[in-house]
Formats: sequence, structure tokens, C-alpha cells
Amino acid sequence: MATFGTLVGRLQDHFSTGSGSAARYLLFLQEWHRRLLQAPGADLYRQRTLSMTYGSGLVSVTLPSAFSRLDHLVSITDNLPLTEKSLGWWRSIPPTSMAAGTPFAYIVLGLRPTAVDPATTGKPTYVASSAVGDTTQVATIRALLLDGTVAQANATLTGTARVQVGTWTTAINILAFYLQTVATGTVTLYDAAAAGNVLGTIPASRYDLLRTAIALVPTPSGDRTLQVDGQLALDAPMTTTDRPWIPEEWEHVLEMGARLNEYEKQDDDRYAALQRALAAEEKRFRWFCVNRPDYRPTPGMTNPVQTTSNLGPYYPAGRW
Repeated sequence: MATFGTLVGRLQDHFSTGSGSAARYLLFLQEWHRRLLQAPGADLYRQRTLSMTYGSGLVSVTLPSAFSRLDHLVSITDNLPLTEKSLGWWRSIPPTSMAAGTPFAYIVLGLRPTAVDPATTGKPTYVASSAVGDTTQVATIRALLLDGTVAQANATLTGTARVQVGTWTTAINILAFYLQTVATGTVTLYDAAAAGNVLGTIPASRYDLLRTAIALVPTPSGDRTLQVDGQLALDAPMTTTDRPWIPEEWEHVLEMGARLNEYEKQDDDRYAALQRALAAEEKRFRWFCVNRPDYRPTPGMTNPVQTTSNLGPYYPAGRW
């Protein structure tokens, strides 16, 4: 299986260009990589299962940042699949009746910039990088305070030394945590000048990192190990040493897509012919993804599910 660097080399040979075009070709390849993995049926190549352990008494938890979509959640501790419920259903339940117990349901609360909420017992917020050279990047934090107001502050990184962001000590929720320019190392948000708790992280070469937050119902009365099934996020940039997630036999589609982008940029006459060929290859790839062993299309019907009749409500569903 080829790496992205190998595909970039092929494009350089095709266009007879030097190393200056490598970054552009890599961006083109990443664009088509995301496009193919978002095709119907291609979620198979993004499916992953991870196990996470959470402590007792947590009203909400955050899922691994690697996931962009949650498909299933199972409590390994209780040998119990959890059922997704709506936020309205959760709000209609008296809080005292769901205070602690064995979780049987979960509610998706949306995306959050931190893994945990800060404590309100006089704890400020600090940021630091894992790289000594990160001394010019500006970190921004927007926090909801205990009195209901929203405060925002900036701080310039000082390498691995922690620097305080904002003067508040009553933050109960971090609404935003991002960098104005990317850092070389991993940027971490703490609730203390030394030791303390990690509230969230921003990986290297990223401006921010959002996690999916869920609430377990009822609140766990003990530590729980959860098995999470979901789709891997496509937001992390690929490097030349990474390998495409699609099967090797379809890697040529990535190369064709990058060539098409370059033809468009250069106003090349070969654009139209390659566009037609690429459209046919994309169609074949989508068919490859959805044509599973249990897939049974209905001949002659573009929509196999009919809920009404064109003859009126007293006739069987279908078109006659």
C-alpha cells in the first residue's frame, strides 16, 4: 500500500515538477481522501471501537476525540447496551430519581473544547506547550463563570512553562479553547500553576479540538468501562508517511483527483477528459462500498420503499 508521499512523488513525475509543488499535491490528495471516505458505504473504513473508563458521579463525559460520530455505546461493566435518548426526555425526568445508579441510556450534549469542566474552588486556568520553542502562539479561552457571565482572555505561550489565562477563579464551563496560530507541540489547559487537573488539549498543528459530550442516565454510582463504536474523524491532516484508509486498489482515484485539481489550477485542456474518467471511477468506488453481500436492490425501482399509492388512500402502496 502506497503512502501519501508515494502518491505525491507520482504526481511530481507526471507533471515534471520539483519539491515546491509537494505541499499542494498533498492538500489535493487529502481533499479527495476525505471525499471518498464520505461516500455512501465508505463508513466501513472509518469504523473503530475504543474502550474508555469513567469515574463515578460524573454527570457528563466526553468521548475520544478521534470520533466524529457515535454509533453505539455499551457498558462493559454492566454488560448492558445503552440506548440513546433525547435531551427533552432527560429534562423531563426529576433529577433526584436519576441521581445515581446503573446507566441504561445516554444523551448527546454536543461538542465541547475540553474533556472535563473546571472546578469553581478558586482555580484559575493555565496553558503550556510540550515544545520549548512554542513562545509566540496566542491561546484564547472563553469561560462561563459561576455568576452567569462570560469572560474571554488571551495569553501568549511561554514554551513548557505554564502561563495563566484570564484572572477568573470561578469558571464552571470552558466555552472555547483555541490557538490563533498552530503550535509545534501539544498545548494543554490546566487548572493549576503546577500539577492540578488537565482540562483539555490541542494536538500539534491544530487550532483547536472538539469532543462529543454525553450524559449517562442515571449518573454512574461506580466506575464504568464503556465500549464506544463510532466513525473516525477526518479533521486531522495527513502527512507524507501516512497511508490512505481506502483499499489499495482504489488509491489511483486519489491520484486522479489530485491531477484534476492541478489541471483546473493550470487551466489545462486535459481537465474535461479526466473529469469524465474520474466521475466513472467515483461511481465504481461507491458501488464497491454499498454492494455488500446482503445488499438486494429491487430491479426497476429507484425507490423500493413506497408508503402511498398514486390511486388514493384506499389502494395498496405503489405506483400503478
